[in-house]
Amino acid sequence: MRIQSIETDAPRVTLTRGDRETVGKVLALFGPRVELEKLGRYEQFSDDEWWRLFVGQFAVMGGSRGWERACNVPEFRKAIALDRCLAAPSLADHLAAALRDHGATRFWQKTAEKLGVLAQDPRVVRGGRLVLCEGLRHGTPANELRTALLSRCQRFKLKSASDFLIGVGLSHDLIAFDVRVVGALRDGFGLEVKAGQVQGNRPLYLALEAALREACAEAGHPLALLDRVFYKFRGTPELKAATG
Repeated sequence: MRIQSIETDAPRVTLTRGDRETVGKVLALFGPRVELEKLGRYEQFSDDEWWRLFVGQFAVMGGSRGWERACNVPEFRKAIALDRCLAAPSLADHLAAALRDHGATRFWQKTAEKLGVLAQDPRVVRGGRLVLCEGLRHGTPANELRTALLSRCQRFKLKSASDFLIGVGLSHDLIAFDVRVVGALRDGFGLEVKAGQVQGNRPLYLALEAALREACAEAGHPLALLDRVFYKFRGTPELKAATG
């Protein structure tokens, strides 16, 4: 995997034939072992589910284990329900206490403060409901969905917006370049940039995403499946063997 003209507005990412074959091999071996969120799953969400997934998108920036553990506790889910948060004298203080008391994230104060600001934005919360994705439908081109989401939520970046759209079932045609996904590309494909460099460079992010999208399409699988495979198996002996 090679990157050329990285400092320009039009970097070029090249995958060798071997890289493409490895992508196909990885998807064939590990794809059946991961659960990719079903397209359209958001259509069955309650208002509380929408809000919980939104909160989680920020909470997991400090790691996902605490969040996943907390979400299995009924008292925590009740505490962070949007109606409870909106009824509190301070949404940020109420949410910070719930996140802290249940160990949901290392950055409970910062997470709560961000969400406290976002909850006051009518593009995000209106009429007691999370309306961030109102009008968005799966089947819409992925970049169009992501652009719309980014315009509505200023706290989202390319990585977090992509992960949210995959998670709620709005798109399978995106990849979220977090530390684990970029780490898998560094380990198995010789990628020479780090996660922060990809996340902070929009042209590079889009070029790398486009190259991997093409390789996944060639293998007959959606790009989001590669995201979930890399996230789950990065660093395991199995994935190292498959990409070595």
